[in-house]
Amino acid sequence: MKLINPQEIVEGLQRILHRFPATTTFLSILNLWTLLLVWDFVNLDGNGTGWFSVTSDHSAIIFYYLCTASVLDVVMNLLGEEMHSQRRFKAISLTVHALLCINSLVLWNLPEESITESVVVAQTAFTAALFICGIFLPFFREKDDIASWNFTLRMGVFAVLCTFACCIVSIGLVGLLWSIDRLFDISVDNRWNFTILTLMMLAVAPCIWLSRLPEKSEKHDRKAQTWKFLSGIVRWLFLPLVLLYMAVLYVYVIRIAFLTELPRGGVCWMVNAFMLGLIAIVILLYPQQHASAGHPEELRSFELRAMRWMPFLALPLLVLMSIAIGRRIMDYGITVNRLYMATLNLWFYGVCIGLILFRGHRIHWIPLSFAALAFVTSSLPVNFYSITRHSILSKIERTLSEHGNPALPMDQDNYDIFTKSLKKKNAVRLSGQLL
Repeated sequence: MKLINPQEIVEGLQRILHRFPATTTFLSILNLWTLLLVWDFVNLDGNGTGWFSVTSDHSAIIFYYLCTASVLDVVMNLLGEEMHSQRRFKAISLTVHALLCINSLVLWNLPEESITESVVVAQTAFTAALFICGIFLPFFREKDDIASWNFTLRMGVFAVLCTFACCIVSIGLVGLLWSIDRLFDISVDNRWNFTILTLMMLAVAPCIWLSRLPEKSEKHDRKAQTWKFLSGIVRWLFLPLVLLYMAVLYVYVIRIAFLTELPRGGVCWMVNAFMLGLIAIVILLYPQQHASAGHPEELRSFELRAMRWMPFLALPLLVLMSIAIGRRIMDYGITVNRLYMATLNLWFYGVCIGLILFRGHRIHWIPLSFAALAFVTSSLPVNFYSITRHSILSKIERTLSEHGNPALPMDQDNYDIFTKSLKKKNAVRLSGQLL
């Protein structure tokens, strides 16, 4: 049995520092900031006797900046390894980091009441889009997507294994401290538990993961690897479930056609689940489809035939979803959820048409188009939240102007008096708009 060699650990840390120097710096600051919070060296909202005070929102912004900067630096380094001009890479990297700093400073100076759900969604969409682009853009010169599929699989597997291992070790160490407290009557400060969790999850796990990221020839492994276990999971679990969803939806189509009814809004969630399952199957079976090229007998396998025909069968279900969304918007107006649902519907059309035209030979464009769509609809100044807010405010102002322009602002008593003067239908509509 080979024991862990300390020299290998040192060499691994040296590789991380050489390949991701800025990432390790951001992670170190993140750990330091978290430990300062754990040990009460920082006062949140003025409570405590620490060295200095910050608000909870500002603390969250610091945490967000350090996490996003770490992800951003990994993304930029993966992309920079594919660029011939290091000067251009450094210029792009510094520009992107500067934009992140400006974004964080804007968040820092926002009033507390302005940090709403829309801001959180915008930042989340920005980070997710950044991460997705970082996975796939380094492989833009490849003729197919096998190399990026292998890289993404390894990266995901390593992330799960690192997180799982560090969780087990964290639980073991916390249990050890608890045992010392119980067996020897030695009081152990609860902050030591949070210190262990912080170091394991924000220091050890990321470092192990970074050290295991493929590079050079391993990063561009172009061999299509077909896993029988993965193919079995798709064939016996995922594919039957997706086909069941499709069968239920087609039965529903026949029912509403027979009864001459319009589809209910809830059908959109079933179509979403079906389409996400279809996309997952296409991505998971991509190496098997690529490896079967030139082997007609393998192309006749049940899962590959289903993967080729399901985009055609999904189009009528997307029309059903379009009708359901259109009905909800016509009856009740636009909301953030309905706008996102309509956008997903359009994206699903594009995915199905792309799968039909490209026959699944490339899959990069699916996650990249989703990342671009998430960024455009959520992170730009004019986004679905601002559009919905403007639409609802316009309707409220129109309702108020039609009923005598009551004095604003109103307290609860005046609002109750005003709504009682309206017809029940208008009162319900106004209350729904305000909610």
